[in-house]
Amino acid sequence: MPHLLRHAAYWNRELWTLAFVPGHPWARVLASAAAHLHRCVQLRATALRGRTRPSYRVGCKRILLTSDYYPALRQPNVDVIAHGVKEIGPHTITATDDSRRPADVVVFATGFRVFDPPISHRINGTDGRTLAEHWGEGMTAYNNVTLPGFPNLFLLLGPNSGLGHSSLVLMLEAQLDYLLACLGHLERTGAQVIEATREAWRSYRRQLLDHTSGSTWATGCDSWYLDPRTGHNTALWPRPVFAYRNLLRTFRPQDHTLTRHPIS
Repeated sequence: MPHLLRHAAYWNRELWTLAFVPGHPWARVLASAAAHLHRCVQLRATALRGRTRPSYRVGCKRILLTSDYYPALRQPNVDVIAHGVKEIGPHTITATDDSRRPADVVVFATGFRVFDPPISHRINGTDGRTLAEHWGEGMTAYNNVTLPGFPNLFLLLGPNSGLGHSSLVLMLEAQLDYLLACLGHLERTGAQVIEATREAWRSYRRQLLDHTSGSTWATGCDSWYLDPRTGHNTALWPRPVFAYRNLLRTFRPQDHTLTRHPIS
């Protein structure tokens, strides 16, 4: 029974992908209707419904899977302000409509800065440039794990490895299997260094752009999934999880460059 429940949960989450990718408008309508119904049931006040109504497609920003969020907005000590902040004073916040409210603590919940990870400024490639410099036009990696010019570098949960619908553990498992396949290939060949070929990396990058085109994340919404320099989705995997796991299940030696360094 636990095995069946696990599979049921997995495929239930996988079906959500249909609402995000092109070609399944009915799935987007169903997902939007479910989210709208949930909001209407939990928010009886018309004013609150209007203030919390999204102006973008479902999935365009992170989906909050909870039954506690909307009830929290109904509490007597909570106000939902639909205006921007005009000014922050010593003890008050003034909104753009000139309304003023007392404030002791201000929390900036502005999302994540995933397109420029700090570690990328500390890793140098064979050409001397940092990983951040190579990613000046957006994060990309072959199979989301390896890059040309960065031998024996393996990224776990790196570019396009995030998910908006399922568990990251599934992605991490696939990437660890790929890493072990690379190490196994090194052992079989007697080489000491492995990296993705530039051709394989470029081909994979084109495929990702093709899959992202027409998806929910490319409809003009603003989220931390998108690199502000290019507008491209460099954070999320734009396909079902099983597609990624199938992709990494087969190791392709022709997509990798090996180097044999003499052992000193």
